[in-house]
Amino acid sequence: MNEIKFLTLIQKSVKRTKLILFRPFHIRKWSSLLVIAFLAGALTGGGGGGHSVSKQDQSARQNDQANHQNQPIPVSRVTHDDTKQVETVSPHTTEATPDKALLSTTGLPAEPGASGRLPSQTTLLIAGFLLGIGLLVFFSWMSSRFRFIWIYAIAKNSTAIRVPFKQFFLEANSLFIVTLILLVFSFGLMMIPIGAVLMSVGGVKNFLDQIGHLPFSVWMNRFGSSVLIFMLIISSFSVLHIWIEDFVLPVMMARHSTFLPAWHAVLSLYRENRRVFWFYLFVKIGLNIITGMAIGFIMLAWFIVVLLLSAVVFGLPYYFLAVTLKVNWLFIAYAIAVGIPYFILLMASVLSIHLPFGMFYRCLSLYFMGTIEPQYQLLEIMPEEFYD
Repeated sequence: MNEIKFLTLIQKSVKRTKLILFRPFHIRKWSSLLVIAFLAGALTGGGGGGHSVSKQDQSARQNDQANHQNQPIPVSRVTHDDTKQVETVSPHTTEATPDKALLSTTGLPAEPGASGRLPSQTTLLIAGFLLGIGLLVFFSWMSSRFRFIWIYAIAKNSTAIRVPFKQFFLEANSLFIVTLILLVFSFGLMMIPIGAVLMSVGGVKNFLDQIGHLPFSVWMNRFGSSVLIFMLIISSFSVLHIWIEDFVLPVMMARHSTFLPAWHAVLSLYRENRRVFWFYLFVKIGLNIITGMAIGFIMLAWFIVVLLLSAVVFGLPYYFLAVTLKVNWLFIAYAIAVGIPYFILLMASVLSIHLPFGMFYRCLSLYFMGTIEPQYQLLEIMPEEFYD
């Protein structure tokens, strides 16, 4: 094993990132690498999202409260004033009280003969769930292939897709199967603490009703153990992701092997170099914190620029066309024609902020594996790589 100098690895990774992306800079090459990195899931995020209730959760809670208010009044709660609004049925009429099986989920009687049908909301929910599963499987399959293409692009300083797609087809299939197994296993594990919390409060509805009313200390006293287990599961799978992404993938690519042989090869390396592997993990966590803060500041500056630019692109035309000339349809046509490419450019610019960081981390892991074991060196030395 060669001596590991992490500062040297960081410097090499920075220089190689600058060489590939900026020496020289080509918009076509940048765009191709951006697509490859995006499909490979290599674009790092900064800071992460908050833990507050999302807008979907808030709207679901509001809809649930509205449905609760619209439910029919039980017979035991009907007062004297309410009976004035209740239509009485003569005993001689042939109409019967709607059967309970015909009541829809909204509390209103359904049409006769519809008792065998699934409610439309349930059908949409099942269809949405199946569609989500299908998309998850497809993008997992796509990501498994482009993760090898992404390494190939950095190693060869190339934007080729067809060659590495065919060259590492078997390796990508093996990684895809492992990814699916880990997705199912991680989902099942995370449902244990989530299910424990929901069962303790009596279901999702009660959980949504209580989430905004109980103080934080009460939540921690009641669900602290479940939260701790959930965080432990997330942390464990994060370490496993780093292990597979940074160590196993380069070995699979260097040896042209499937997942299990590469996994055992990395394990043998780990037994001989435990301290180095753990030090790499701590270095990467520290770098993630630093780069996360950097991305946060860059995103803040980007947001300010976008606000000013949007005021010019849409604010001035709105004032001139809709306010001054009163031609609303013309502004709507302008907003659609300009807004679609404008939105695409905004999304591309956001992803472009993450591209250098994602390439840096990929270079760092490849340099680390090539240094700890020369047979796993995938990065070809470029003439300008070690020069400013």
